Amino acid sequence: GIIGMVLDYYLIELINYLITKNSGIKEVRLFKPMHKSFRRIIKRELKLKIVNKASIIQEFKYYLRHRIGPFKSISRIVKTSVKNCRKGVKKLPSNTVLILKSPNKTYNRLKGFPDELKQKYSNVCILDTRLFIVKNYTSGQEITINPYKASVFFIALKETLTFINFKNKFLKENIDIIGGYSTYLKQQSFLQSYYVKLKKLAYLEVFKQLKPSCLVVSSTFGDPQKRMPLIMAKWQGVKTILFSC
Repeated sequence: GIIGMVLDYYLIELINYLITKNSGIKEVRLFKPMHKSFRRIIKRELKLKIVNKASIIQEFKYYLRHRIGPFKSISRIVKTSVKNCRKGVKKLPSNTVLILKSPNKTYNRLKGFPDELKQKYSNVCILDTRLFIVKNYTSGQEITINPYKASVFFIALKETLTFINFKNKFLKENIDIIGGYSTYLKQQSFLQSYYVKLKKLAYLEVFKQLKPSCLVVSSTFGDPQKRMPLIMAKWQGVKTILFSC
């Protein structure tokens, strides 16, 4: 369940540990595409040679996913929000717990936890990770919502521009301290930053309007995207539970 930069950090620390225990290590072989920043840290800071065994096709797909991925995600959000423009976000009945997950997938990973929640909360609902559907866990009834108001897109744009300005200033003043990790921030595109801000504001809108008593996020804490809803829920005074299988 560990992905993204969290995985990179973990691997770097693991490699660094192996270097201290085995003086004969001279190179790192990569059999899958890795971020440019990861390779730079291995080469410049850990002083190891990198042998890239990943195929050209794998590298190309990795590049497209990072460059086009945010655009596709934002396009899907815009398309669905236009379709559901007349839908709002209705307040849920009191004492409702939300479980963040895809409503189309099985509940096997939750190991019966929703049934335990029913002993404490009047309603147990599934909040779709796309934030457009709330589904009652018991009855299966679905409610379509739309947290992406027109103002959300403009506020996200303003926050993104502010963030990029701060990011550039921060990097300029702290480049020597950050070292190789600065490349992660440098290479974060405008669309990636905008998507994060858009999602953050949508979560705030959902929790502000639905007013759940509790939010359950099923994840290992190594998934950075699952931390955002926990933080946004806390901002709205919503109790949170991190459920790890």
